[in-house]
Amino acid sequence: MQASDRGLPPAQDLICLIARNRLGTYCVPAASPLRQCARVVAGGGVYEPRTIEFLRRHAGADDVVHAGTFFGDFLPGVSRALAPGARLWAFEPVHVNYVCAAITGQLNGLDNVVLTHAGLGDAASEAEIATHDAIGQLLGELSYIQTGAPSHAVGAGEAIRIVRIDDIVPADRAVSIIQLDVEGFEEPALTGALAIIHRCKPIILLENLPSEDWIATHLTPLGYRLRRGVHANAVYSVTPISSLWQSLRWQLRGLARTVIPNTVRRRLRRIQAALKARGGSMPVAAAPTTATVDGIVYRLVPPAG
Repeated sequence: MQASDRGLPPAQDLICLIARNRLGTYCVPAASPLRQCARVVAGGGVYEPRTIEFLRRHAGADDVVHAGTFFGDFLPGVSRALAPGARLWAFEPVHVNYVCAAITGQLNGLDNVVLTHAGLGDAASEAEIATHDAIGQLLGELSYIQTGAPSHAVGAGEAIRIVRIDDIVPADRAVSIIQLDVEGFEEPALTGALAIIHRCKPIILLENLPSEDWIATHLTPLGYRLRRGVHANAVYSVTPISSLWQSLRWQLRGLARTVIPNTVRRRLRRIQAALKARGGSMPVAAAPTTATVDGIVYRLVPPAG
């Protein structure tokens, strides 16, 4: 896994939880226990499983752009489904999240992920990102770039680098999907990817929509239409997204209910429950104790209690 950073000073100890689910192993920052994504993954579950499955199914032979990465909860599931030679271009601006995402990549041996420590925008610049709420809890996946006076009380933040997707992903790379969860910064992030959008016409998944004027100016003339929703994400594409796979799943489910005896189905459900129960936090003895990110050695310290 490739990672690019600005050489920020090291934190000797990284307080984190090593967790696993059916898709992989994760370094979850212990400072974000109240965030839904961290709770789900630390408990052995998959956060936004339908979004991950959508990315896996529609990536095709080309690259995928993914932001914000948080601690890398999408990385194992998506990267392992990519075609040989394809890459997952991931972006995370918050330093502790970036370090955890880089370690998640290492824990899973992901060599097709290019992780960049930066936020996304329409021009290269610097910005301030809110990382904690007013009572000091890490915002985690809810961290957002501040563009003016905050509308509500916020806590600590940090200075970050802003980059354009078009400046990070080389012009000779084909991109099949751009998936953005950047807390209201989708419009400038997409503006910084217009060269890719014009060249590749990728599927675009967005948690927050750009303005109607921006969509009418930049997406509609290319043939983009709002097709469907996946979890809380809107999906735009130039060509209709086939529902064949979903239809086939329901047909197979109906066939299974018809031809598989009840006793066998109950046994399969017990096996499925046992496999799911294998997820969760790894025993301390099984978890790694150190990791190196951008030349800095971190001691992985489990949270107290």
